[in-house]
Amino acid sequence: MSNYSKDDIFLLFNNLPIDSCDSPPMQIAPGVLLESCPTEIFHKSILENNDVSFSFDCCVPGYYSQIFYDAFCLRTPVGLNNNKKVNPLSLLFITVVCLRLVKPLYIKIAGSFKYHNHDDPINEPVIYWNETPWPNKDTYCRDDEQLYYHEDLEICYNLVKRVLEIDALKFERFIGAFVLFAQVSRGATSSYQMAYLALFAILETLFNPGSSKIASILSKRIDAFLNTIKKDFSIAELINDQYISERNIIHGKQSLSSINQKLSKEKYEIFGKMYEICRLSLLGFISMSDKQLEIYATDSNSRNNNRYNNMKPADGEFMLNQKFWI
Repeated sequence: MSNYSKDDIFLLFNNLPIDSCDSPPMQIAPGVLLESCPTEIFHKSILENNDVSFSFDCCVPGYYSQIFYDAFCLRTPVGLNNNKKVNPLSLLFITVVCLRLVKPLYIKIAGSFKYHNHDDPINEPVIYWNETPWPNKDTYCRDDEQLYYHEDLEICYNLVKRVLEIDALKFERFIGAFVLFAQVSRGATSSYQMAYLALFAILETLFNPGSSKIASILSKRIDAFLNTIKKDFSIAELINDQYISERNIIHGKQSLSSINQKLSKEKYEIFGKMYEICRLSLLGFISMSDKQLEIYATDSNSRNNNRYNNMKPADGEFMLNQKFWI
């Protein structure tokens, strides 16, 4: 069995589209390793317990019945994680979200466990069974473009590092937007209403439209911020139309629709566009310098409104070669 340490945490997947040419282990975030799935731990449980162990089938549902599981996992080794302000499991999820910020590829999270010891390896097993809402498994194709390559993993490392820096600087509005995006991006909810509420909350948090003429102000600011990225639709028209047409959902009318099961093709494509607008907007703010972020972190006032109304198009390290995945 590999040299694991007590309290190492593993995050396991049914789908994590990593280019197989990248031989693990590889550090893809501060304190996080990408490595081969710890199959020896599960095989040990099967052989020694001679039954379908709840613990490992909880971590990877369907493993025993040979339903597909991914060859890669993420692990936070105890000796590698020096960030005491972010717990190891949260760091794993931050890494997944940053992968999805780099490229919004289909990921399905199975579960997690904490390593105990050689004789009793699986401790605190948790099932998540989360799959990303955009794209979903029906629109996902594991071709050359829809894989994470070495250069993507390097960007992910720097992106996680930057998110942790912003968190340490107490820019709470931007971290709040990141947390909301994380819940939608990893599929923590399958509710269309909950996800849509979060997407608009992200945009209002980032672009600070105030309390009147929200649709008009949001649409203009976001359109200006993302206007250098090639697209075949009008961001301003989409934001304005969606804020008006979906205002009942945004302001409390219940919707029982599931993102992946009950949305029409047209509505799902609109959801994807809204998701991508949030992803790219968040990347644009994360790419800003500390000084720039501090300017936009201040409370709303006329001077700050002028800054938002005259924002330059998003650029910087994490916007390089970005596109709308529509």
